[in-house]
Amino acid sequence: MKKPQNVSSLKKSNKAKNKLGKKGKLKPGTKSPYYTKKQEKEEAKFNFKREEEDVPSKVEEDDREDMVDEETTNFLKTSGKFAGYSFIPKVRGYNKPVDENEDEDGTPTNLYEEKVAKQRKEESKVKALLPIKTKEGLIPQSMEVEEKEEQEVEEREKEEEIVPLTAAEMFALRQKKLIEAKVAIGALSSNVLESPEENIGNMANILDYFEKPDLELCLTVRKMAAFSMVALFIDLAPGYEIIHTNQPGKKLKKDTRKLYTYEDRLLKYYRRFLKAMEKYLDKMKKKTCTDMNFRLGLLSLKCMCDLLVRLPHFNFSKNIIHAIVPFALYKKPEPRVTVCTALKQLFKEDLKGEISLEAVKQVNRHVKHCHHRFPPDCLQALLSLRIKDVNLDKEKMNELNRYRTLTRKEKLLQLSKRERRRHKKVERLTKEVQEARAEDNKSTKGKFQTEIVKIVFTMYFRIIKAASMSYLLGVALEGLAKFAHTINIEFFTDLVNVFDGLLKSGNLPYRQVLHCVQVVFTILSGQGEALNIDPVHFYGHMYRALLELHAGSESENFVTALQTLDAMLIKRYKRISVPRALAYIKRIATVAMQSQHSGAAALLSFLRQMFIVFKKADVLLDPDSSIGSGLFLPELNEPEHCNASNTALWELHSLTNHYHPKVRKLAKYIMSGLPTTGSGVLPPELGKKSAVEFLEELEREDPMGGIPNPPEYVPKKLKTIRLFDTDLTELGRNISDSVSCDDFDISVDG
Repeated sequence: MKKPQNVSSLKKSNKAKNKLGKKGKLKPGTKSPYYTKKQEKEEAKFNFKREEEDVPSKVEEDDREDMVDEETTNFLKTSGKFAGYSFIPKVRGYNKPVDENEDEDGTPTNLYEEKVAKQRKEESKVKALLPIKTKEGLIPQSMEVEEKEEQEVEEREKEEEIVPLTAAEMFALRQKKLIEAKVAIGALSSNVLESPEENIGNMANILDYFEKPDLELCLTVRKMAAFSMVALFIDLAPGYEIIHTNQPGKKLKKDTRKLYTYEDRLLKYYRRFLKAMEKYLDKMKKKTCTDMNFRLGLLSLKCMCDLLVRLPHFNFSKNIIHAIVPFALYKKPEPRVTVCTALKQLFKEDLKGEISLEAVKQVNRHVKHCHHRFPPDCLQALLSLRIKDVNLDKEKMNELNRYRTLTRKEKLLQLSKRERRRHKKVERLTKEVQEARAEDNKSTKGKFQTEIVKIVFTMYFRIIKAASMSYLLGVALEGLAKFAHTINIEFFTDLVNVFDGLLKSGNLPYRQVLHCVQVVFTILSGQGEALNIDPVHFYGHMYRALLELHAGSESENFVTALQTLDAMLIKRYKRISVPRALAYIKRIATVAMQSQHSGAAALLSFLRQMFIVFKKADVLLDPDSSIGSGLFLPELNEPEHCNASNTALWELHSLTNHYHPKVRKLAKYIMSGLPTTGSGVLPPELGKKSAVEFLEELEREDPMGGIPNPPEYVPKKLKTIRLFDTDLTELGRNISDSVSCDDFDISVDG
């Protein structure tokens, strides 16, 4: 069918309206062509109903009242059952009395005010927020707000209602709350231990007791909660570091997913607990720290130290070290002792060395910046490090040889294809065997220990360089004496010269003198044997220092002296001349005379070793000391020139009458010439012990220096002598008769 050529304007407008209506862009007030007659009728009906509900007339109320007379109004008021009179309820004052407080519209003033106040109160509790924009339009947002004033008023009313309690009632109430907290924390902890994977959420409740306790039981409840959490973490923490991430989209087995979820929650509570304790540590660092904050900080410090010692492999161990090491510089002794004790135990039990390396780094950082006020206790803890088979010279030689030999790539290029395949298989199998045995990689462990040694010696050399710090110099010398076998051989000559200068200055305390000599001979007894160094000056320093040795109040110095004597006399016996050895034997016997029973026994045990090593020392057992040239000069501090061969060990004869039985046995054994058979043989239990073992054993038995198990003393009965006996009287008479006054020539001057 052909389209008409001429299109009317009405048709064009209808088409345009149709398009706008379909798109929903028709202007308001414009009727769409889809607006049918049926819709017009329905709209008319709806408008009609609305008109019926409204007031039937547009006449104002005042005009209505004028149109109805008074009698009709009274009639309508009394009857009130006419449906046609719908305007009657609109009449003012209908069916109720007129009040004086009413407004012009007929609404009571009191009701209006209450309505407005209620509306304002509701509006004040609602806070308008930014609306949300959607396709349909803007959606308003609001939020309820609590009024602080009402809460404060309620709290004041509650405070006014509280009745004052007596001291007994307050104590009873406190005990009741304390028991309730104990029971609650104990029950929660038991539930967690019974089924950790299911009840691990109870740890959050225990943490609430630690973070938000009752103000009346602030310290006590926190202690119980903190120690309970520490015990739970020690029991529940795995023997490895948790490094996985529980990713929701990752496909895992059901058991693996369950394990990951449990470990993530455990790590979450562990982190939360550490953060809570760190807050109290920060308060403890402030100058305005109160007594309560100090006690809470000390509690947190103890908990952190326990976690570090018991769980050094677990997560956040390095963070704990960073948090506790600064308290080694605290002004009060309790935090210092807590930190140093924890570090000692950590160094003793750490087999791998990774966590020990981190702790040593932190100590080095504080020594470097705060050396003027760094306490020696923390450096003393470094003596507990497990440094044994570390050779810095060997490490250096390996680095040099690495450049001389072929690299790994060059070696692989020279191998054939079959040999390279075999090499890869061997490496893979070796790695699997190490993982199956769960052995620590020796190379990794060696690297950790090498780094520890380097840092430790850096600290010690820095302290020796500033020798004026005498309170740290002693600890540094003691550390060098213990780890001297690992020192690089390049530093030996310089160290020997430095220690010789320190000893000649005469400003060092006695203990530091012993450590200086010990360091030198420890160095020379190991790798230093290859060096051409004659420590003759150090023999003189030690010979002079022996007379000041005391085995009573300073038994630690006695142990150091015995170790030093062993390093310089027994281990180097081939390089010692006979006059020097005899001088030391005589000096050691002299010191044994002035020592307690423990020191005397230890020195006699050392003399026994000297007589075994030096065969020519039997000269001192001969009482005839007239053979030889010169006289013994005990006051001379040069062991080479004191003529010790012209004397005898008369001290042994005095020690045979010692009050302690072991000292007597050792003295008689040496005087007899160390016999192997016969009555003077030393018992096996005494012959196998070293000098240091003798000292430690006797100090454990009786540290006060008395006789062990002394026999019971029974006094003897003495005979009574009568002065005025007849025999004595006759004897006196005979003496007086035989002696006359003429026998005496008595002259008196003047």
